[in-house]
Amino acid sequence: MQNTITPAHQSFMESEFKRLSALIFEEPENVRPFFVVNEVMEKTIQITSGKQEVVLQARSNGELTAALYCFFEHCGIHFGFSEELVTRREKLESPPLLDLELIPSMLRRGIRMHLNFVQDQSFFTEAEFTSYIDRIASMKWNFLLFHMYNNQEWYPFSYRGMRHLTQKLGNLDNQPLPDDMIGRERIRTKRIWYPAEFESIEDPEALLIAVHGRYLRMMERAKARGMTIAASIEPEDISEVFEQTILAWSNEEQKREKSNNLSSDWQQGWSGKKTAEVDTLNPIMLDLAVERCMQLYAAYPCLDELHLISREGTSYLAKSESAYLSELNRLSDSLGVLFSDDFILQLRQINTDDAAINPKAYPYWTVLPGENQFATFIGALRYLEFASKILNDERMQVLAKKVTLVVSLYSPNPNTIRLVNQYAGEIIPAGVRFDILGDYGARDISTQLDEWTALLAKKANVGVISWLEFDGNMDLAQNWTRGIFDNISKAAQKNIDTIYFNHWRVRGLEQNAKIAAQTCFDVQSGYDTIMNRYAADVFGKDCAPLMRKAAELLELATELCKQKLYNIGFTGDWVYRYATDPPGYREEDLQLVRGLFDEAESAYLALAASCETKGQREAVYLAMQCSISGAHLNMVSTLQRVKHEMIRLNIWQQEAGEESLPDEKTLETLLAQGKKALLYAETYQRSYAKFVETCDEQGELAHYQLGVIQPLEQLVSRLKAMRDIRARKE
Repeated sequence: MQNTITPAHQSFMESEFKRLSALIFEEPENVRPFFVVNEVMEKTIQITSGKQEVVLQARSNGELTAALYCFFEHCGIHFGFSEELVTRREKLESPPLLDLELIPSMLRRGIRMHLNFVQDQSFFTEAEFTSYIDRIASMKWNFLLFHMYNNQEWYPFSYRGMRHLTQKLGNLDNQPLPDDMIGRERIRTKRIWYPAEFESIEDPEALLIAVHGRYLRMMERAKARGMTIAASIEPEDISEVFEQTILAWSNEEQKREKSNNLSSDWQQGWSGKKTAEVDTLNPIMLDLAVERCMQLYAAYPCLDELHLISREGTSYLAKSESAYLSELNRLSDSLGVLFSDDFILQLRQINTDDAAINPKAYPYWTVLPGENQFATFIGALRYLEFASKILNDERMQVLAKKVTLVVSLYSPNPNTIRLVNQYAGEIIPAGVRFDILGDYGARDISTQLDEWTALLAKKANVGVISWLEFDGNMDLAQNWTRGIFDNISKAAQKNIDTIYFNHWRVRGLEQNAKIAAQTCFDVQSGYDTIMNRYAADVFGKDCAPLMRKAAELLELATELCKQKLYNIGFTGDWVYRYATDPPGYREEDLQLVRGLFDEAESAYLALAASCETKGQREAVYLAMQCSISGAHLNMVSTLQRVKHEMIRLNIWQQEAGEESLPDEKTLETLLAQGKKALLYAETYQRSYAKFVETCDEQGELAHYQLGVIQPLEQLVSRLKAMRDIRARKE
């Protein structure tokens, strides 16, 4: 027997067992625990208890933590995303008689932290961040990934004497929050929304040191709970300052074909800034990527895995089909794969989806209606080529002895993934896991898994990146529980043993998170059992039918919103600036989804009226989220009417002179509609503000203020000014 429990993990297990025992046993000091990590035991987890002894055994430190919480679940504690609940009415005299042998459904199961929005963990206080790690450990998750976006790579980095000090925390650009904003008293920072301890840090190097130190402490905390710790970077993406320097170093400006590039228009339009365009074939890019990996590991030596992931929707745009075919020939020679004539025909297939949808709000940004598959397929293969070169570098081979290296592809288009997976198994180096983020939303990932047959036939080591929420719905209530269960179930059927989930918020995702965590651990129990157990723990044993009805209505609204109203709930001013451009969202779709949110709100209120006291707060909270979701959709519907009429009149964001203004009556009508849109947004903000407590909620409140309310206030002010000008003239 090999007992490899670490001292830090042993200390954690002892203190946590003592804390939980005090909640559940009449005489906790008399209950004796024994913890064993045995790497060669037959089953993954063994739990034996009775009289006054509890013996927990597992193959790894992470699974020993899962055994601890599994035992206390059997004793009557519910471990949730935002709180733990004791479900027993009376304490136990002694541990229950248990003799369990368990094999979790997923070997690696956990969370991928985006670390790029003001609702996520990067904006938590340190106390809230540590609590978050403790909660996900208690839900039996054993994997935690820190994704370091370009310009958000929080570790000391230098290359050829240049230092990486251009990091940007969050996406509000340090905009000040007005003193009179609705809910300002709920936000505990003084001027801007920021991590509370970092608000006063203005020096970029000091901020880098502070954030790096925090992430390192969080990794070590998660490690002490037995979790596998990973970090990821986007090697094909670099900051503008490095782009210009590389061009100077290599004289690449004269060498590359200007009509070909590596990004789609949406990437630049969405971010509002230029996307760096250095060719991944440039040898300096390869050297830079390797150095980024080396210095990332040096900064976080507790890492178990280091991931290379493509940038979102990576693509390669060329001036003609002949240029695409030329690049395919080069890739064929470079990668040792052959593209048949039939496969080329598949790449020529045109996306014939509904072209009447505004392209800036189209579900799959990388392949718009009227486009073929060349750009996204070639872009993905170029990335896999680049990632393989990075892994084959001698320095990375040495690093691979210390940390597991993983290649991930983020290409949110099902057809692209289907095409890539026909070859990815031959391209990814042997022994390297290939993780795929192939769509937005758990339901869509689940549907897509049927197209992974070719890949799974060639490569056994594959992981799934899925979702607890979709950021295009971020301002809205979301339920994905059935989609999440189906996603995990289908992955398990295909012998995939790694799945981890994107999310930003915590509050409001309790159902999604708990169903995901429990299904990863025990998919065999089935959806009904897992959902009913959650309903009993949180709302009371007789409330499952009411809870299930509400959840089903909200899931239907969630999925239809993603399908028909893509990105309508995106944070920031995306909806104001882009998604509502003509033709905008269809009014019939807005009303359909709004009706479902109304029904879901009523169902959650009925649940609140019937459930036990402990669950009323959660049911009322979800009813509120459904209500404000409807207010947001009404805001968008009203905004569109104003915006489209102003565009028709050529006064939307144009400096209109007196002579080009419409008549006073028209302006009065537009102003009334603008005020109505603002009123809907203020209703959203006012209702939400009543519930705001946690850092993710504070971030959401700040984001809605700056991304929705502030632009609408500016619109109303502009319309007032136009009306007054016209009134004076008449």
